[in-house]
Amino acid sequence: MLSKTSALLSESQMISHEFVNSLTSLRSLSELLVDYPGLDAGDRTRFLNIIREETERLVRLYSHLNGCPAWSGRCNPTPPMQPLSA
Repeated sequence: MLSKTSALLSESQMISHEFVNSLTSLRSLSELLVDYPGLDAGDRTRFLNIIREETERLVRLYSHLNGCPAWSGRCNPTPPMQPLSA
């Protein structure tokens, strides 16, 4: 079903949808980190790694919108970040 739906969306609609998904994840996870300072270290690390991954995803989408491949050096995006360890 998802592939049929994706085929019907224009590229700009798909990119817009991806931006909204990433921003929603970033907001939700950052709110959890602020609202629950007592989270155990494993959960905090997992949430922070997801925030990093979503940030990198946004950089790739931005690079795509500007016509340059992410991490190509041509557009000078930030290089990929390493995951945090617990």
